[in-house]
Amino acid sequence: TSVALARSWVLAGAGDVRGAADAAMAAADESAELSLHSSEALALHDAARYGVDTSLRLAALTSTMDSPLPLAYAAHATALAHAAPTVLEAVAADFLRIGATLHAAEALASAARLHRTQGNVRAASQASARQALLMRAFDGVRTPALRADGLTHLTRRQVEVARLATSGLTNQQIAEELHTSKRTVDNHLHAIYGVLGVTGRDELRTVLGPLG
Repeated sequence: TSVALARSWVLAGAGDVRGAADAAMAAADESAELSLHSSEALALHDAARYGVDTSLRLAALTSTMDSPLPLAYAAHATALAHAAPTVLEAVAADFLRIGATLHAAEALASAARLHRTQGNVRAASQASARQALLMRAFDGVRTPALRADGLTHLTRRQVEVARLATSGLTNQQIAEELHTSKRTVDNHLHAIYGVLGVTGRDELRTVLGPLG
């Protein structure tokens, strides 16, 4: 089981998403035969991340498990299957509460992509910015879900300015933290507000605060 799952990760890293999905499903089937429910849930969630609808199987499996992680897996798979961006944002919050930050970033990436497809540019930009904040902890990591997402409309420096702004620092304090001028910070914040469709710090904190 662990070999099949590891194979799926290698294939995903190489860009073979279909092969990764097949290997993850094989790992899930092997785990089911051995009644290894945690391993089955992990493999089914990986398959969902690679584009397979495993929502019903994961939902059935969660009835036999007490951990909150399989419940989040099932919710993630269901939101992906139903192309529900706002549900994916809620799933991201659930993943964060249990410490699954990379999965939270993936859920936000999918939410941003779906918002964009559905023509909700503001929501897409906000979800993408929240994802960018989370990805600060995973510099260089790219899973299939993250590779599929478009680039955030904020620059790396703007993401950092946004994070510091939501933490309560003044523009002058942000400038000192980043070794730049207050005017530069003012300009960054003006651009950030425009991209995210917010009018000031309070709205910015509402959008980004829980993740910053």
